Amino acid sequence: MQRLVVAIVGAAWLTGCAPETGESESGATSTTTSTMGTSGDAPTSSTSGDAPTSSTTASSGDSTGEPAMCPEVEPIAEDEFAARFAEAICAQKEACGCSGGFACAGTFKQQFEAVQQYAIDNSLHFDPECAQQTLVSAVLHRACRLESDFEGPFAECGWVYDCPVFRGDAPTGGACDGEVEVDAGAYSNDCAHEDDYCHTIDTLTCGPTDSTPLELDDTCMTPEFAPLGICGEGLRCSLESLVCVPVVGEGEACGDFAMCDVDLLCEVGACQPRRPAGDACEHSGHCLSLTCEGGACRDEPVICLVDSPSDLLFSWTL
Repeated sequence: MQRLVVAIVGAAWLTGCAPETGESESGATSTTTSTMGTSGDAPTSSTSGDAPTSSTTASSGDSTGEPAMCPEVEPIAEDEFAARFAEAICAQKEACGCSGGFACAGTFKQQFEAVQQYAIDNSLHFDPECAQQTLVSAVLHRACRLESDFEGPFAECGWVYDCPVFRGDAPTGGACDGEVEVDAGAYSNDCAHEDDYCHTIDTLTCGPTDSTPLELDDTCMTPEFAPLGICGEGLRCSLESLVCVPVVGEGEACGDFAMCDVDLLCEVGACQPRRPAGDACEHSGHCLSLTCEGGACRDEPVICLVDSPSDLLFSWTL
């Protein structure tokens, strides 16, 4: 499994740059993607069905991706963490027509046990509320929704997207682990304060992200694509110019002086709609799902592509 600098990725989400892997065809995008890595071969299926119902699921989304009530689940005890996530993922895979096979639950249980072992080895504390929120929004409420709606369930349930299931005791300014395997990093944070993350670029200490919004033309990324702050309202961090630029709509001019809105792609100097599943593509940026495979846009149910714990939380590992 590849290793990554988790704090860089977390902060990159704040800039609005990380999900937009196809915003340009420059080397900047391909470098970022290759550094983060992928999860390997995963089962795919265009067949989906209704989400499973059980004593722990009040209701969940369906294959159309329409919003639904956020399910309620029983509290998750720390010693149940691995088993509960493994069982829920495999049940959802089966309901969506992409069963992981007879070894599904056992395989995922081992992977989540490895995440938990990292937490034990590093004296991190279990947060049952975050575990519940993550299980519901990433598995049950997501149901059979597609890649192009990856983040939807989190926003709809009104929960913290990246709360850590396991949190450490390192104070602000204290030392933290600057390099961690992607699955463990997806569910853990060494830093005690809820606003802190591990500054891996320089100090390897815990500290907050500078929350002061950056203004137009302010530098927002280093040449190595490490985020330097959050661009203000109506602005996004350009992967080309590395400064905050205006967000523009369909048909408007774009490039290193402006970035297209989320569902649009900058091509031939103008913002154009991204393409739905099945349409021809040359690179992932052409697609609403940000995934181009074999010359066509892929948009599978997220759960069908999940083959590791981090896949539930990071779209770029699917």
